[in-house]
Amino acid sequence: MDFNCLLARKDAIPQVITDAMEVAYLRRENYLWVDSLFTVPGNAVVKHYQISYMANIYSGAILTLAVVGVHDTKSNFPDVRPSTRWP
Repeated sequence: MDFNCLLARKDAIPQVITDAMEVAYLRRENYLWVDSLFTVPGNAVVKHYQISYMANIYSGAILTLAVVGVHDTKSNFPDVRPSTRWP
């Protein structure tokens, strides 16, 4: 929840998340929620709590981005950057 905290780690962030960050930036949004960065695997009780809290997050969303057909985190968010639109 620190301002620009991910910029220092930008090279380690998967491309699809970096592209989503760009969309948020272009829309002048201050926050971006990424499910895969929020849910922590390993502890089933904690994971259940986190997943049950997601309804609260989504209910306050201004925009929901979903990338359909992405096979892995190295994939692009289509059309965010030049030449990334899928056929």
